[in-house]
Amino acid sequence: MKAAALTAAMLLMVMPAHAIDVAITSPGDGETVSGTIVVTGTSQDVGAGLVSVSIDSGPFQPAQGLDPWTFAWETGGVPDGPHAITARARQCIQCTAVFDSVDVIVSNGDGDGVVGITDLLMVLGAWGPCPSPPAACPADLDGDGTVGITDFLIVLTNWS
Repeated sequence: MKAAALTAAMLLMVMPAHAIDVAITSPGDGETVSGTIVVTGTSQDVGAGLVSVSIDSGPFQPAQGLDPWTFAWETGGVPDGPHAITARARQCIQCTAVFDSVDVIVSNGDGDGVVGITDLLMVLGAWGPCPSPPAACPADLDGDGTVGITDFLIVLTNWS
């Protein structure tokens, strides 16, 4: 009888008392980002728990705050193209976690973290179909296999 009572007590410690939630509020799904961005979000009923963020299924890093929370990400550390941002919230280390995710397009062009004239020249100089494989085409900012007007507009939209 004592073992059953202990097991029930352990389950109560692991299971959250309330339904928790986490949401990424910025950047939006499909948004193009560059340089250092601040990922922001909200969480609900996390209590004294933890919100953490992962980039491309990498290790989770702690965010600042709970509701709202923030996480600074230097996008210059990843190649241009699509990337996934995942937020995780839980009330304790052993507790069940909840997740939210958005996909973004990183567009740092020449990789210096500043979108400017060298990025524009890179796009204009590579205009047209990308050579195979597409990963060898850094000017293809939207990842569609062709350097064109969308890539040009991404540079202009993110101009620093």
